[in-house]
Amino acid sequence: MGAGYHGGFDNTRGSTHVNTDNKKHETDESLKSELRSNNIKFNEADMVFIARDETGQIVWLENGNSSAGLTHILDGKNGSPGHAKDFERAFGVQRQNVGSYLKEVIKNGSVVSNRLVNISNGKQGYERVYEYKGNYYTMTGIGTNGFIVSAYPIRKDDL
Repeated sequence: MGAGYHGGFDNTRGSTHVNTDNKKHETDESLKSELRSNNIKFNEADMVFIARDETGQIVWLENGNSSAGLTHILDGKNGSPGHAKDFERAFGVQRQNVGSYLKEVIKNGSVVSNRLVNISNGKQGYERVYEYKGNYYTMTGIGTNGFIVSAYPIRKDDL
């Protein structure tokens, strides 16, 4: 499991919030440095991307495994299908581009819903819906530390 997954569902202290106007000047290294200074665990070698979203939270995706991260998003868990084909059907995003597309959604999308939900065993995470270029996405189980557990596309009609 990705290190971010372990740190994301316990009551970790999330990254500090900054004026999101400054996010255009942030670098991946400055965001990673902020995670380190807040004692947030992440696996740098496994990281697909890191960005700050409109809420001010640093959000990142690791390759992960079948339970969490990009592998889970693309391929699913325990025989259940992943969402690679859903992204292609809904928005024309090919499998190999899902990670970079999610980064654009998170970095440049508008948050239209942001709920703190109980995931399991008293652990919490965010269910966040982003609008990007007229399309909607939901990020289910973004850890309180910002680690993305899963993501899938939804339509406006489904909200």
